[in-house]
Amino acid sequence: VQGLRDTVIVLSPELEIVWANDAVGSLLGRTPTEAIGRSAADFVHPDDLVTTVDAISRIQQGLEIFRLTVRLLGAAGNWVPVEVTGVDHTLDPTLGGLVLSLRFADHDSELGTTIDRVERMSQAIVSGLRDGIVATDQFGAVTVVNSVARQMFGIEADVPASSLTLADFELRDADGRRRDLVGSASNDQPAGESCVVSPRGEIRYVTTTSRDVTNDAGEHLGSVVAFHDVTAEHLAREELRSQALHDQLTGLANRRQLDARLGELALVAPPVQVGVCFIDLDGFKLVNDNHGHRTGDLLIGIAARRLARQLRQGDLLVRHGGDEFVALLVGVTSIATAEAIAERCLASLSEPYEIGEERFDLTASIGVAVASSADAHSGVLLQHADIALYAAKNQGRNRIERFDESLAEAVGAEQRQRQLLREALDQDRLVMHFQPLVDAASGSTVGYEALARIRNDDGSVIGPAVFLDAIANTGLMWELDQAAFALSCDAAVLLSRLSPGPAPFMACNFSSITLTHPHFLDVVDRVVAETGVDTSQVCIEITESAAFDAGPAGVRILGALDERGFRIALDDFG
Repeated sequence: VQGLRDTVIVLSPELEIVWANDAVGSLLGRTPTEAIGRSAADFVHPDDLVTTVDAISRIQQGLEIFRLTVRLLGAAGNWVPVEVTGVDHTLDPTLGGLVLSLRFADHDSELGTTIDRVERMSQAIVSGLRDGIVATDQFGAVTVVNSVARQMFGIEADVPASSLTLADFELRDADGRRRDLVGSASNDQPAGESCVVSPRGEIRYVTTTSRDVTNDAGEHLGSVVAFHDVTAEHLAREELRSQALHDQLTGLANRRQLDARLGELALVAPPVQVGVCFIDLDGFKLVNDNHGHRTGDLLIGIAARRLARQLRQGDLLVRHGGDEFVALLVGVTSIATAEAIAERCLASLSEPYEIGEERFDLTASIGVAVASSADAHSGVLLQHADIALYAAKNQGRNRIERFDESLAEAVGAEQRQRQLLREALDQDRLVMHFQPLVDAASGSTVGYEALARIRNDDGSVIGPAVFLDAIANTGLMWELDQAAFALSCDAAVLLSRLSPGPAPFMACNFSSITLTHPHFLDVVDRVVAETGVDTSQVCIEITESAAFDAGPAGVRILGALDERGFRIALDDFG
């Protein structure tokens, strides 16, 4: 009883208050002690005294009373309307009186207070949310707009919600079309991203969740729409998407975007003519090696901007990797159109590059191919342009080559040649032939030049003309030079044992790609240790072109070989 909100008192037959619970304080502003011992008549309004006595009489007679309302005196001298019910427990030896329950009777006031409290708490909760909230009644009239929603849509704080309409909360989809506010999402199911454009032109990205409000009978009372701001997530996704589709150094499209664009073009109906210019900077590696990667990066950036200015609207410029670019030309009318664009690109890349105090003069090689958009996605178009680029570089660089089937046949032949050497190295079918070097004055043999050959399974021998050009500047050349050097050193050791006089020297050829390989000296030292060859008996022979191709790095390597006691010779001079 002490915990009840209702006030409970016990009256003696003489109407004296003999017990009261703590709730008498909230009703009349008095403690139980202040009420106990006093007559109930002391608290009843004079005009309600007769009604009160009559009600008590009815209770004592065992009759019901229904919602009897009387006015009782509060501690502040005010009259408090009270609803009274009671039971007669006079004959109960423990209670010995009337047990009355008293409740505040001003229902409208109490209900109003409760509603006001609920409204204030709801408003505080809604205002504290991080999401924007807009509520409507059953007729679609706006009833609630929290501060977050006002900020999103640029609505001032002093504008009443009732003066707003749904048109004030404009959503746009990704295509710019208007989206219905309430119908943008089903109950508790977030809709896709929408755009909110404030009066200041700021764009926010939001997801919306809509909920219908109904009563117990299922009648529609209104709707509540929540706006969740996902601008940060949207921009982060766009940044990641941009990074995934663009080259970080130049900002150009990358291979992934090129593949996606070719895939889109393959679906175009009717098909259109598509051209590709495969572009490679001549001499870029020397700039990168001699002046550092920062200079190389700046040079690539300049080249990218020059190329971009030569393309048409709708074309796509791609950094394919390193110093390679691909220009995807959409809707070219002929191979001649593609070549004309390639000529402009070649001319722009041939202009001097000025970086700081340095000036660089570079050229470019370009391979051009054209095909139908329906066939572009298969990779054949890029392969054809790459074959044409390969031909341009092989024929002296600083030129444009268009693809034709003869080029494809030549590339196929080179691939077969590389495969031939690959199998020979893997199956130990590389053999060395030794060409005598004769002293013209004495006529005696003073040395031998080691020449690589391949022995077929049938015993026939294949000369270098079949395979050497196909492996120039590739990793196979490095592998061939290693294997040939080891075999040649073995032969030099054998010759030193067989020769009665001074042992003839062995001339070993090395390519520029091998001379500048970071592990070249390690390989030389290992072969010398394994074969036991005298380094003075070995002549390292390089061609004039290899010496120039290797550059300063080659000079350092030759110095290290000289310190190890090797002879050094320059071949094909002039």
